[in-house]
Amino acid sequence: MLEDFLEKFKTILKTGNETLGIPILDPFNADRLDIRLNEEKIKLDALLTEANVIGLSEYDVINADYTLSKEIFLELHLSWPLSIAASTNYSMNGKVDAFEIYGKGDINMTAQKFTFDTEIKFIMDDGLTGHLKVKNMKLKLSLNSLD
Repeated sequence: MLEDFLEKFKTILKTGNETLGIPILDPFNADRLDIRLNEEKIKLDALLTEANVIGLSEYDVINADYTLSKEIFLELHLSWPLSIAASTNYSMNGKVDAFEIYGKGDINMTAQKFTFDTEIKFIMDDGLTGHLKVKNMKLKLSLNSLD
């Protein structure tokens, strides 16, 4: 059932869905994206302009399953056998742990054979009238190359 949804979702990524309020996401285009992180180990103030990403809908569903019980368990394994290409202009200033990061320029990159594999356990906070809370998450990301 989840695998079928993810297969159908590819079309929504390409065409959008006005009823659900989902814009076209493949290709993804944004004139401006502000990124602000203020966490214990990461502080970042960044701006991306003219951001473009192509290929987000070209994934294969390797495995997708969920279990509903006391906890909700979601398992998702997707693979992009074709490339995902991204480009943007950026400016950033921040700190990761003790390392300062800063810069300004253009990014053009292509990810080859990207895979996304995750297992997430959710619990209902405050019962059925509450909200979902992530109890545990495992995430594996890999790619063959980044050009």
